[in-house]
Amino acid sequence: MNGRATERRNDVRVLFTSIPVTSHILNMVPLAWAMQSAGHDVRFAVRPEATATVAGTGLQPLAVGRPLDMGAFMERESVIAGLGFDISEDPATLDAERTLGILTWYTTVFLQNVNDETFVDDLVDAARAWRPGLVVWDALSYAGPVAARACGADHARLLFGLDLLARMRHRFQEQRRGLPPEARDDVLAEWLDVHLRRHGSAFTEADATGDWTVDPMPPPLALDSGLPAGLPRIAMRQTPYNGPSQVPRWLREPPSGRPRICLTLGLSLREMWDAAGLSVGDLLAAVADLDVDVVTTLPPDDEARHALPSNVRAVDFVPLTALLPSCAAIVHHGGAGTLHSAVAHGVPQLIVPDAVWDPRLLGERLADLGAGALVTPDRLTPERLRRELLRLLEDPSVPAAAARLSRSALTSPGPDSVARVLTSRRHSRK
Repeated sequence: MNGRATERRNDVRVLFTSIPVTSHILNMVPLAWAMQSAGHDVRFAVRPEATATVAGTGLQPLAVGRPLDMGAFMERESVIAGLGFDISEDPATLDAERTLGILTWYTTVFLQNVNDETFVDDLVDAARAWRPGLVVWDALSYAGPVAARACGADHARLLFGLDLLARMRHRFQEQRRGLPPEARDDVLAEWLDVHLRRHGSAFTEADATGDWTVDPMPPPLALDSGLPAGLPRIAMRQTPYNGPSQVPRWLREPPSGRPRICLTLGLSLREMWDAAGLSVGDLLAAVADLDVDVVTTLPPDDEARHALPSNVRAVDFVPLTALLPSCAAIVHHGGAGTLHSAVAHGVPQLIVPDAVWDPRLLGERLADLGAGALVTPDRLTPERLRRELLRLLEDPSVPAAAARLSRSALTSPGPDSVARVLTSRRHSRK
């Protein structure tokens, strides 16, 4: 026998977990595959309805908890009413009452429902049975740190966008020191402590932020969220992943020589425009006479497909990693996955943000860097879309800034380097 075959392996069991939202799951795939490619044993715990999404990425899904229809959940009256609690507000401008109100809504209405008791307990049981050395959790999947503590694992929080919850929590902790004891409710800590004590431990600050925070946001866009000393933030260069897909035949054809624009819209944003009497067809008509080619994602039954301008191609879906290298600009709703894809290819971005989490703030930061523009839905008109697109295409400073942002993103370590840090014997137990 070759003596080298008897050397002790340094493989680590790594358990990933996410809320059942496709974009959040896909955000975790590059790091999960880096772990698996390095020889570590990776499983990905999600609710039953999301196991097919995980399996489609080539990773091994583990069903935990009961199904949760996120679409129906987001339409609950309590959720819609709470959208007024804007987690992206600048904490420096908020008083203690407002800060506590935002954190209370996110904890009691959102986090407690996507991390209900059955999901937490089932994940704990799975972790105790499999005994991972490391748990990597999506930044909204707070069942992750509970399961890690229950089985003695280290744990890392993987951000899907800007670190808004930690930033708001940091502001609250600054404010609560000046409040009377009866007004110092730490709702997140109290809620987590209940779950932790049921499984044999008690709350520490690492349970709110992870032993590490992995931040895939390019350095010029990332937030300083005030993480506690000893709970470090690790920057990671995100490798864009759009899910399993095929490169369409038309993308193999030589480009026309005209600038190509990608227009991809979130469903909630389109519904908002429809309510305001503004259709996708109106927006496409605004660019019909521009000397550009437009690729837009539209469902097969969308009415806008019936009267497309001659310079517009409508597709059900196209992998952005294949499309964006040929694009001079992209218009989108501000999702972090789309933003990462555009940054990777140095494409100027026009963001029309939806109301959830960080798209507005990302758009503001992108515009401040000169690498794109922000137009809020209430100010979007066909004329404004046309004007902003022409600026992105004709002002040479915009693609130059987008290229600088792309180069800056390359300065962060890749998923393989981060995987080595998180699974090193110094940090993770076998």
